[in-house]
Amino acid sequence: MASWIHELESLYASEAACQFILHGNVQDVFPHFAEAKSTGLVPPMAAVSVATAPRSPLADYHDLDEFLVRRLLGGFTVVVELDLAHGIDVRRGRDVLEGWEGLAALRDLRSSPMDYLATLRRLFLFLNNRSVAERKPMHVAVVLRDAHMLVPGDGGALRFDLGAGASLVREWSRPSAHEWFSLTSFLLTENLSDLHPMVRANPLAAALTVGLPSEEELVADLARLSVVFPASLGEFEAKPDVLARKLRGLTRNSLVSLLRRRSHAKQPLDQAAVGALRKELVERDSAALVEFVESKVTLDDYHGQPQLVEAVRTDLRLMREGVTRAVPMGYLIAGPVGTGKTFLVNCIAGEAQLPVIVLKNFRDRWVGSSESNLERIFRLIGAVGECLVFVDEADQTLGRRSGGDSSSDVNGRLYSMLAQFMADQDNRGRVLWMLATSRPDLVEVDLKRPGRVDRRLPVLPAIERADRWGLLRGVFKRFGLELPAECPPDLEPPELLTAGAATALASAVFRQHHIDRGPAVDLLRRQLEHYAPPVPLSRIRDQIRLAIEDTSDLALLPEGLRRELGGA
Repeated sequence: MASWIHELESLYASEAACQFILHGNVQDVFPHFAEAKSTGLVPPMAAVSVATAPRSPLADYHDLDEFLVRRLLGGFTVVVELDLAHGIDVRRGRDVLEGWEGLAALRDLRSSPMDYLATLRRLFLFLNNRSVAERKPMHVAVVLRDAHMLVPGDGGALRFDLGAGASLVREWSRPSAHEWFSLTSFLLTENLSDLHPMVRANPLAAALTVGLPSEEELVADLARLSVVFPASLGEFEAKPDVLARKLRGLTRNSLVSLLRRRSHAKQPLDQAAVGALRKELVERDSAALVEFVESKVTLDDYHGQPQLVEAVRTDLRLMREGVTRAVPMGYLIAGPVGTGKTFLVNCIAGEAQLPVIVLKNFRDRWVGSSESNLERIFRLIGAVGECLVFVDEADQTLGRRSGGDSSSDVNGRLYSMLAQFMADQDNRGRVLWMLATSRPDLVEVDLKRPGRVDRRLPVLPAIERADRWGLLRGVFKRFGLELPAECPPDLEPPELLTAGAATALASAVFRQHHIDRGPAVDLLRRQLEHYAPPVPLSRIRDQIRLAIEDTSDLALLPEGLRRELGGA
């Protein structure tokens, strides 16, 4: 049973809450099975109706509102549902409403959110009066779909009608003192920040996160869906646990869609297909706010700075061994432009055999949208489980405590959300943050403290002659070009050589090689005769200084540079 269902039932049974804000993966489908252990919310003195078993495994899945009605609200006298598209629908107990003058017009009602909510208020007043008159318990539930459309948070505090609607919804969270009537309300919204502040910050309401399916839940889903799509699982048919691990981060809707497509095309799933399909579906589910990457390179492919490589390998070994207290929460990877910070992240991911979630631009011009985007990203990270979260240009992307302009409040809220999530100790050993920047001095000090980013790694250009030649050899090899093991005496590799500059040289030599067919080392000599660094060396030196000043451990620096600093 999902944790949010267990928590909801516990809160209701203990009478700790009667209003529940369900946010997160609320647009997904949810399984309702006859063998489910939970009997739902059981009001006092109310009989629980048992739902008829569905006809097929696929028919067992329902939208969240339908799931609530079928699974959790079977013992309620009256259940009503409201959404702007369909108005007010009486899902259970329509006979109890006989005699109310507003009953006939409910489904035809098309009006403003406040008019809808006022109609519900009149309906509840009628039911309350009837329960008192008949001295008969009346347990009523109301489900608000897309609650953020009814009590929106975008400037709602400044509008009287929206403020009045929010006040009314908040009033429903107060437990009724009357012995004959009780009201339980469910507000469904994808992002908590989209709701009116009066509603989302209500201390009497319980805000519960509806997460993406866990690995265990996906195993159960695959077992049931394999009956409907028997040929689609392919080589994973006998090992759904392996497939479930690879599909973490998907919604059930995406899982069903994936199996439908493979079944229709008669293309069973295999190892090669799963990675690409997962990337496509996860990025679609996240509304293109992230890029999902599975790396094919390891630290064996990273050239230079052996001290840094060894330190990272030690961290990854501790992570695999489960020594979470010894594992950093994250890395700040600082270094000049073009030094291969992104490539290092990919190498670390491949070494750890973990996927990389790359944060894209989650900031939006619409009020509240940026916060909503972050909530969606956090849900995905939580569902994927063990992963690396990569933030490029971290000094720009993560923002600051205050923006110094009209958007400073938004920047402050976004920064606070990120800082809080990054500091969640439950993620230590599961989620490894990788922040890359050439300006570590512009990253907020609070983000660089232990408990958020524990290690600050300097990624520097190749400085020593042998290191510069080794970098060139490694990059040229990726182009299929061979250079001698030792640098020729008459050839001087460029000063402060970065991976980006080495790649540019290799690309130029590769092109010339297919024209002249000469030895790579001779073509390199010709290229170096007219070589100009892609980034001015003065800027590279400034950025080296910043990376060194921000390093958490001087032992991570190249040996020659350590000697130079020691002499200084």
